[in-house]
Amino acid sequence: MGKIEVNHSRCISCAGCVGVCPVDTITLQGLTLTIDQAPCISCGLCVQFCPVGALTPGETYGASYTRKVDKVLVVL
Repeated sequence: MGKIEVNHSRCISCAGCVGVCPVDTITLQGLTLTIDQAPCISCGLCVQFCPVGALTPGETYGASYTRKVDKVLVVL
């Protein structure tokens, strides 16, 4: 299992999670949301931002978190 699990039956393809991911690991191609788990830093922004709860922490969530002190995320 990955760091972030996607429930495709709940996903409405709004792409909100794509915009908030600080490491650009989430992509939306057509109506299919994919997450490249390797660069994921387990920040949880995508899980918090999903309006329908389609994203949830997986088994390895937080296992390899590395703090990115030189990155700032501004959400307007």
